[in-house]
Amino acid sequence: SDSKIITEKGVLEIIEQVSYLKLHQKAIDDLLEFHYFIVKQYKKSTHPYREKIAKSLLQTLIYEILQLHQNSTVGMESETLSRQEEILQQFIKLLFKYHRRERSITFYASKIFLTPKYLSKVIHETSGKSISQWIDEMVIMVAKALLKSSDMTVSEISEELNFATPSLFCRYFKKNTSLTPIQYRIKD
Repeated sequence: SDSKIITEKGVLEIIEQVSYLKLHQKAIDDLLEFHYFIVKQYKKSTHPYREKIAKSLLQTLIYEILQLHQNSTVGMESETLSRQEEILQQFIKLLFKYHRRERSITFYASKIFLTPKYLSKVIHETSGKSISQWIDEMVIMVAKALLKSSDMTVSEISEELNFATPSLFCRYFKKNTSLTPIQYRIKD
């Protein structure tokens, strides 16, 4: 039923079926603002219920994303994806699965049995962003989340994201955010 609580497994199954969402900037800003609020609440380390509060807020955020997905697909069930949209969907699923250890265009192209050049062309034409942008945004998003909401060291995060050395991770992070990981962590 609609009132049934969605389990983590259920959420993951729904997310696996999502190709991508075309959102208005207002919806994106709202989601980012809510995410920032969750991080702020979680960082109140003296609060005895901070983890329970964070989990509850994250569940709310998941429901909001699922609602946006549902709204974006109403009346579109019968539409078939074009071959290019199917490729984009495959790429995004692979990116969710492998972004912590693979940042090579060649890797993703080989998984979809396409040449890197053709995959790059399709992704850019279909999404308006290059493969490198997709990869960088995903890696940086995860890095930011780990920096703000975990006690992992920069070295541990570097290892988690499969960088050869912490200094390479720091250079990559600064290139994409204009801040070092430490500067980002202490920034309000």
